[in-house]
Amino acid sequence: MFLLSKWYCDCVSDEGIAFVGYWARMRWGPVNIPYAATLYKPLYDATRERYFIRACAAPIVQDDGLRWDCKRLGIRALWTARVPAVRRVLLETAEGSITWHCHLPCAEARIDLAGAGRLSGLGYAEQLTSSVKPWRLPFDQLRWGRFLSPKDAVTWIEWAGEEPRRWVFHNGVEVSDVTIGVGRVDLPGDHGIVELRDDVVLREGRLLSTALRAIPAARLWLHRAFKNAHETKWLAPGTFTTSTGSSSGWAVHEVVRFRVRGSGPGRIGLVGCRDGPDSAAAHDPVRLGGAHSYCSRCGPDGGRNGRPRHVREGLTDESLSTSRVRDEWYLQANSAPDLPGLRRGLLWSRDLPGVA
Repeated sequence: MFLLSKWYCDCVSDEGIAFVGYWARMRWGPVNIPYAATLYKPLYDATRERYFIRACAAPIVQDDGLRWDCKRLGIRALWTARVPAVRRVLLETAEGSITWHCHLPCAEARIDLAGAGRLSGLGYAEQLTSSVKPWRLPFDQLRWGRFLSPKDAVTWIEWAGEEPRRWVFHNGVEVSDVTIGVGRVDLPGDHGIVELRDDVVLREGRLLSTALRAIPAARLWLHRAFKNAHETKWLAPGTFTTSTGSSSGWAVHEVVRFRVRGSGPGRIGLVGCRDGPDSAAAHDPVRLGGAHSYCSRCGPDGGRNGRPRHVREGLTDESLSTSRVRDEWYLQANSAPDLPGLRRGLLWSRDLPGVA
């Protein structure tokens, strides 16, 4: 039997100082692994991370919010609710179920963190319970985020892959027909638009070297299809705009790629699509030449009327599959020994970090 219970909670000050906390417990047969971690991002310094795999007190739900005291991590934190809680069963199949409980879509947060002092600002907290083994998840990529301002709270979850699904909430109310793009979330009609800018990376890398690095021998027992899973988590200022006005706030958002489909030995797939990076699940691909393809509906520029701009040299097969691209274009690759010309790594993007 597999069961994962995971808490995520955060706080961002008005100036942009960020705190992210995790508490989790994984049970798999006789194995019981506790986990707790914090990320702290000062204004002008790199993210500081602490983690433990020993037992630590879990967050406690209270009538008006949430409290989390963890001596091992040096944290005393309190969140006071501003928006009602939301709960959804995201998945229920023969493989198991996934339940998402957003206890605090928006809250007033006060964090006392050893070595960093007190942090106050708007915060968020959710709990995820899953009995589905990670490598059995019915999606290849997760896009998640939350934007908070004094007037608006927007949360989004998007699965891309064989069974694409999407959930978006504004001030605790679910909204349908939402478009989630790079740096923006478009709610239908006059419900509003979230626009993000100036992303700062909070954490990036393969899950085995980031979130899972504290778990003993994870590389040995983790399924091979999950070993190259990659995450990027950002902090970004943004605005929520409607026809009647706008509000400014901060977003924490992430993209987690769990697996690469359709890219066996000797194949490289280049995908771009307005409706998400896994365009093969939404639109028909069109051959571009060799092993490359693009979306038939959005075109080779993902609907942005652009063209290939950058060639990035010296990438290995592994770095091709995990390089961050700040656009909906990304290159998926496994071993391609018979395609040395393509292994240089042609990436199409309007913004590739570190490339002139």
